[in-house]
Amino acid sequence: MTESLAAATHALKDRFPELLQHAQHAFTSAMQVTALTAAALTAIAGLIAFKVIPAAKDQLQEADH
Repeated sequence: MTESLAAATHALKDRFPELLQHAQHAFTSAMQVTALTAAALTAIAGLIAFKVIPAAKDQLQEADH
C-alpha cells in the first residue's frame, strides 16, 4: 500500500470517520499556524533589512567623503 495522506484518508474514511475528521482538522490547524509563523518571520526579517540596509548605505557614503 502506498504511504501517503490520500492512502491514510481512504483507509480511515469507512472505518473511523470521526478520527479522520479530527486528523484533518489537526492537519489544517497546523498548516495555518505554520503559514502565520512564516508570515510573521518574513515581516520581521523585512523590518530588520529595512533598518539595517539603509544605515549601512549611509555609512558607506560618509566613509567615501
